[in-house]
Amino acid sequence: MTAPSYLPTLAERYEALRAQDPKRYFRSLAAALGVSEAELLVAVHAPRLTRLSLRDLPGLFGAIAAIGTVRTMTRNDDAVIEQDGTYRNLQFSPRGMGQTVGDLDLRIFGWRWQSAFAFRDETPRGIRYSFQFFDGTGTNIHKVFVDDVAAFERIVADWRAGDGLPLLDAVTAMAPSPDRPDAAVDTAALQAAWDALQDTHDFHLLLQQQQVGRLQALRLAGPERARRVEPAALEALLELAKTQGERIMIFVGNHGLVQIFIGTIHRVARTPGWLNILDPGFNLHVREEGVASVWIVRKPTRDGVVSSLECYDAQGGLIVQLFGKRAEGEGAPVGWTRLVETVEASCGA
Repeated sequence: MTAPSYLPTLAERYEALRAQDPKRYFRSLAAALGVSEAELLVAVHAPRLTRLSLRDLPGLFGAIAAIGTVRTMTRNDDAVIEQDGTYRNLQFSPRGMGQTVGDLDLRIFGWRWQSAFAFRDETPRGIRYSFQFFDGTGTNIHKVFVDDVAAFERIVADWRAGDGLPLLDAVTAMAPSPDRPDAAVDTAALQAAWDALQDTHDFHLLLQQQQVGRLQALRLAGPERARRVEPAALEALLELAKTQGERIMIFVGNHGLVQIFIGTIHRVARTPGWLNILDPGFNLHVREEGVASVWIVRKPTRDGVVSSLECYDAQGGLIVQLFGKRAEGEGAPVGWTRLVETVEASCGA
């Protein structure tokens, strides 16, 4: 029997898959089709895309910041944060590390940003304008949605990267290096280094010095430093924070950017497969199936012990972190500490 001469294009395969599940995230559709997000974006939406130059990321990001209020989206495979606000106090180091501190709080790892597009998406509600950034594997790092069409078009004109959309050189993501066997880790040294922490930001350096993975460190730290709790702890903590009006910090990120929400939350809701915060100007979505373990983590600092709730995937990747809001030089908020203790007592694994 002769094989059919016609094979559907990537765009046609995308449309067929989307017809089966119209609410499915673009990232998930790309994964199901075996391509990167950037590759699928170009295949499906090329006429509505303009590739932008990333030779001066601080300059491009500064131009976007000058627009004023925008809507942002940052995600990993299992969590999505969407937030309205302005990029304030934008700063970049010579190496490409950047940050904004304000209502949109970001930590930017600019050396991992490899491609950018301006996108005029035709939707049933009209054209939606956005800037979208990707790493070298074609995985989305950050999206910025804007309502100011004139400002959008000015940035497109100023930052256009030549004509046309050249084919993207897809790069396969490198698998993370496996952790050393637990037996090879000096647990006593790890715990001593943990107890000597002066700042939560030093935790990454501790992992490097002790040659341990993040989740591996939690497993070996001992229950007084890190304790595994039931998956229900995430929803329980969000509900308590909502009810008591506690100001919290929610971290969601990927290896190119971490976005941080700071404030109170008002509506915690479930949709099929997802746990959500659905507030005006701020949404959080956590894919419950992706959460393999949840931990309450305590780290000493020069200002006292800081506690967090952290969710990890099956590969040990960090999905989302929650902290109490505290100012530099202050201890952990008493209200937050009590919430964590309540959840630990009710959801202890």
